[in-house]
Amino acid sequence: MAFMPWIEASGITPNDICYASLEESLAALRFARQTITVANEQTVAAAWHRQPDGFRIVRRHATLEQCPMLAYLTLNAAGAAAMVDGQFNGLQPDMLWLSHPGETPEAIYLWLLLARGQKPAGVAMIAEAAKICCDRGIPLFSRAINDASRRMHDELGFISARGLYPNAPAWLLILPPERRRTTERIDIVHARTFEDMAKIFAVRTATYVAEQHAQYDEEYDGNDFCATQLLGLVDGQPAGCARIRYFGSFAKLERVAVRKEFRHTRLASRLARETIRHCRRKGFHRILGHSRFDLFPLWKMFGGKLIDGRPSFRFADVEYREVCLELDPLPNAITIDADPMLILRPEGSWDELGPFDRTQLGVHHGREEMIERDTKRLGGPA
Repeated sequence: MAFMPWIEASGITPNDICYASLEESLAALRFARQTITVANEQTVAAAWHRQPDGFRIVRRHATLEQCPMLAYLTLNAAGAAAMVDGQFNGLQPDMLWLSHPGETPEAIYLWLLLARGQKPAGVAMIAEAAKICCDRGIPLFSRAINDASRRMHDELGFISARGLYPNAPAWLLILPPERRRTTERIDIVHARTFEDMAKIFAVRTATYVAEQHAQYDEEYDGNDFCATQLLGLVDGQPAGCARIRYFGSFAKLERVAVRKEFRHTRLASRLARETIRHCRRKGFHRILGHSRFDLFPLWKMFGGKLIDGRPSFRFADVEYREVCLELDPLPNAITIDADPMLILRPEGSWDELGPFDRTQLGVHHGREEMIERDTKRLGGPA
């Protein structure tokens, strides 16, 4: 891991990193305020009272001014959505966006690092927050305030958040979930067999029918064989799914489901990213979704916006809002000018040789003669 050389250089162990008291936190902020712009004491105190575990200090020096300190904020779904949408204000964060004790966080934000020339110690403290993200499978967000900070983030593997969240502000950095260790293997595959579809139906029955009490003809509406189906696997087990249908100028994302025993994983985020990537590859500029109001923050994390002037509506006794994601097609988006062999390839596997590509590489003895013998020709183009 990129953290390890710095942790070893610092000589700091997890036991050296202590929880900072409110008094220590406010005093450290007073030192920081001499050189950088930071939140006021009232805001810091409010965050400390809500999340005291997020304030850490290394008490190895005679004076507090010399002690490295880290403050991080754990965010709920609304806070994570605000972060990637650019609405999060580090100088005055909305306390309603911070997770409360006992609530499962959706992300962590490195709010403040004071290392005062002790870079290895600072990295060792960041590693503590990164470990929490690794253990919980959630994103770690940060911000570089100067060139030295930016170089440090680059060394630790942070990248621009826009690589995962297209609408994220330019300053937002993220340690990608895929780069963190996980005990679970997550795979997203395109359903191509009846067995794949049986797995998808099992997931949807376990979620929509069992949990939301959907009626059979509501859930299995006749659209399953005119759509792209994505199957999510966790350690090989069918755990989630999503369905994409296509209309003239937009794609419709629907039937997204994750079995409750797998909702602690990042499968839902992986499904969302693969859906967006798939639609961008197919050249679509918009994805339409119907979101339960309480799930809108999850849509918002990926750039979803409520459609102005469209009221809420109900189906299956649940209230929904219309959501739209604006997309930029990928540079290699498939168009009418694409190679015909590429268009013939199986859905979602356009960069791999398909069955017709492979048959070009070998000789099917006698097939050309049989085609010539058995085909009635009507003539070629005029």
